[in-house]
Amino acid sequence: MKKLTVSLVILVSLLMVSAAWAEEISPEWASTVKIGGYVDVRPSFYWFTPDNEMTVGNQTQEDFHYSDVSLYDAGLVVMAQPFDAVHGLVEIRYGEGPIDYRGSNGSLGAYGTETVLVDKAYVQLGSGSSFWVRAGKYYMPFAASEDAVYGFYYNLLQRYLFANPVALGLGYNHKFAGFGFHVWNGQFDTTNSSGRPDNDIIDTYAASLEFHPLAFQEVHQMDLVFYFLSDAAETWGQFGNQINTQVTAYSENIFLYGGYLKGDFFLSDLIGLGILGEYATTGEWDEDQYVDAAGDATAVSFMNAELALLFWEGVLKFGGKYESISGVDYFGTAGVDYEPTSYARYGGFLRSNLMEELSLGLEYLMGGNNESDTDSELQIQTRLDF
Repeated sequence: MKKLTVSLVILVSLLMVSAAWAEEISPEWASTVKIGGYVDVRPSFYWFTPDNEMTVGNQTQEDFHYSDVSLYDAGLVVMAQPFDAVHGLVEIRYGEGPIDYRGSNGSLGAYGTETVLVDKAYVQLGSGSSFWVRAGKYYMPFAASEDAVYGFYYNLLQRYLFANPVALGLGYNHKFAGFGFHVWNGQFDTTNSSGRPDNDIIDTYAASLEFHPLAFQEVHQMDLVFYFLSDAAETWGQFGNQINTQVTAYSENIFLYGGYLKGDFFLSDLIGLGILGEYATTGEWDEDQYVDAAGDATAVSFMNAELALLFWEGVLKFGGKYESISGVDYFGTAGVDYEPTSYARYGGFLRSNLMEELSLGLEYLMGGNNESDTDSELQIQTRLDF
């Protein structure tokens, strides 16, 4: 925490000095720069009950209970738009969440290790309804974004599949539709027939296609997005961690495809309905290295569904959600003999933005896998955007 405090103080000081210097040198240029940030603090409580007793240290237990208060997310964002068709963004982030109590159930790798790092840094040519080109570090368009979900961020699908590599992208935006195509050099290489890494350079690509059928009016909103990823193991979340540690030297790319539907429908100024459904799957692959308990090739699939009542145009959100993952060892209880399982959980959430910059909420989820291991989690959120 001391390192974090010092880093943030230095960063804020540099930003303030830079902004003041820029305004003195060129007031017009300074007016194109915006500086903001966010702080997200979450007390969380976690309960885990394995099907069989587990030994931790010198004690054998039937139930486990953990709790913590975490600085889930904190960041500073600088955005500059010196010309109408050119803008750039830099986001410095610190994060402890999601808290990975089990050591296996969806941590964010380096993004949960209490370090200050560059979350985004890119330059984009093109804005509005036009073609665009983007270069730098940014999030790939698979898994619904933070703004698209009604419950808490990150949901399980986002925890497993998020990735923000240094990439090159191009696409087209329009009021009713758009597409994007992105390429980058993945962190992990597939292997050739002799078992050596292929050492590809630019070896991973992602594509997305989106539609906005209700864009002709301003009351309701609907987004339909389809996406494709050439190698799902090139993700920074838990999926990439498991595939690249428990399934070593995989010899082929793991294609992933999916999509989501999000809709906001307001019946009046008082109440509306929000729906979100997302599904992604790899399809079966590599039956020599990744099999289920019966020894058959297996696929990995992810699902997230949310239904929310929206009060006062979304100022208050109340609803339920369902999440599932099939084809991975979610709890990490399979031991040396890796065995994919299926896991699902469900629950409810309440979120409020009574003040535009302040978000308060809580979310409770409970679930289990097909081997009778169960867990539940309660999160309480206080987030400030400035």
